[in-house]
Amino acid sequence: MSAESTAQQSAVGTRRDDEGQNRREQDARTLAELAAREHLGQDVNRVRDRVDEAKHEAQGARQQAQQARSSAQQAQNATRQSLNQADQQAQQARQNVQRELQRI
Repeated sequence: MSAESTAQQSAVGTRRDDEGQNRREQDARTLAELAAREHLGQDVNRVRDRVDEAKHEAQGARQQAQQARSSAQQAQNATRQSLNQADQQAQQARQNVQRELQRI
């Protein structure tokens, strides 16, 4: 084998080694990017789950607030009815007292 032929083979071998190294580096970058995307996807899913959970909690809080308003309104209505009944009874009592005084 001539020195020139050996040099060419060495150059071809070096070129193949460089191409192989470049390929491995590109593969490593691609794998790293895919892993990063997968992590991002998992993060997005976790955020979505948290948002859904917060929405459910907010809906529950709204329902509780609505029930509290309804209960408060019912209590207010019952208080008004009691006051009206008390006023009617007081008026009836005054009328009874006036009748008794007129009879005397």
